[in-house]
Amino acid sequence: MCRIRLFILLVVLSVSDSTDATYAYNGNRLKKISDVTYDKYSWVCYSLFDDYSTDPNAQYTYNANGAMTSDPYKGVQYSYDVLGMPLKTDITAINGSVRYVYSAAGEKLTVRHRWNPGLSLDPVESSQGIFVSNIYHNLVRSYVGNKVYEAFREEGLLGGGFNYSLKRILLPNGYVDDCGIYYFYLRDHLGSNCVTAKADGTVMQGLQYYPYGKVNEDEGTGVSFQPYKYGGKEFEGMHGLNSHDFLARTLNDYGRFDRMDPLAEKRPWESPYLYCGGNPINNIDPDGREKINVIHHNPKSKDYRAVEARRQSDNGMIHIYSHGSVKGFSYATKNGEKEKIRNAAAMKTFLENNSETWRTRKRGEKIYIALHACQTGRGLYNGEEYDAETSFAADISYELQDVIVIAPSNKLVITVDGEDIMENGEWNFFKGGKKIGSRPGDKSHNPDMIRYSRPNMQTNENENGDDKQATWDKIMRLLNDALQAGAKYIQQ
Repeated sequence: MCRIRLFILLVVLSVSDSTDATYAYNGNRLKKISDVTYDKYSWVCYSLFDDYSTDPNAQYTYNANGAMTSDPYKGVQYSYDVLGMPLKTDITAINGSVRYVYSAAGEKLTVRHRWNPGLSLDPVESSQGIFVSNIYHNLVRSYVGNKVYEAFREEGLLGGGFNYSLKRILLPNGYVDDCGIYYFYLRDHLGSNCVTAKADGTVMQGLQYYPYGKVNEDEGTGVSFQPYKYGGKEFEGMHGLNSHDFLARTLNDYGRFDRMDPLAEKRPWESPYLYCGGNPINNIDPDGREKINVIHHNPKSKDYRAVEARRQSDNGMIHIYSHGSVKGFSYATKNGEKEKIRNAAAMKTFLENNSETWRTRKRGEKIYIALHACQTGRGLYNGEEYDAETSFAADISYELQDVIVIAPSNKLVITVDGEDIMENGEWNFFKGGKKIGSRPGDKSHNPDMIRYSRPNMQTNENENGDDKQATWDKIMRLLNDALQAGAKYIQQ
């Protein structure tokens, strides 16, 4: 449902003892920011907003899709492709521009910076466009899997080609630079990289953050050493853009996204431009992963509201909320029909129909699926105990490749502030049909509170283009099936 709000809201944020910023809104859209007082600890990137704007009525502008098209305080204009992903950013202050190339799946492939090094980096107001004939410097950054390549050229746009060199190889907990040196991260509870150090413990970068990601430069060391910072996301500080790439959207340094939440219709009571529901201290939003709430399709349902209230506690996994049993889970469709998910084929169809994450996963990507459905991780009683490896969750983890499934061993009670598994139950973890671990079933150990970062993908293919690990896993499964069949034959 489209809701049109025709009011203007003023909000004064006291971010520190010495900084007050006044935010003016037109509905949910940020209209203007006025930095009332300022010192070096300002949480916003470009201090004294109004000093860069001679027009007292200067405002942010947006297109029909709700994406920001201009920032008069930075002197920047934005444009987007047909899928709503960034296409071009023009910075009139330096007669520069940034061009982006994305795949059809929304994956960033290339970023190209072009600018005139003889011009000021300070933001200015200008109605003029970018004159490409005056651009002398070019920096291109290309993303290939978990590898980042860069190329720099100091000549005119029409002269010569680009010679790319490997800049870094991204790893789940750090990276390897172009000299082959490994660096690891120490992260806070939000996944922000606070310390970057060599393998021998030598600290190269130490960062402290304000709530919405701005680095406190006076308290940090090696601030520009590497760009992956707040939330573990890539920081773009070139040309004073000062933003973090959160994959689906870009988070600006004043705490608002540049585009609307693509899942905004699921939370109509909340601004589609907010980061973490306006509470970045306790909530995280790694990459737009989803919580699939099919426990009821009635928004007035108590259980449905409880799940929706917990949507901000999302950590990058696929979370499925539904009614469950040892046989699987079931739910009512929007047409009122009851659907039962009892095997891997039905589960795969459910994911294809309901999960954007599943539909857009990459080859070899390990995906975590948390089943918030009673007893789906319990299994059958073998005379002494319940065998978790005979559970629905175990079967799913065996049949679906590169999937780790988390499921409760008993009945689950969902409330606004968390979930409890009854009778001292636990959350069981399954991979390849085997139980690989467990966590207590109290509120403090809920799956959506587990620190989890989406792994960076590495190319692991053989000469025929097949995934080596997937092939090996298939061989091992077939071998295991053959051994089990042989054992049964001998017993007979």
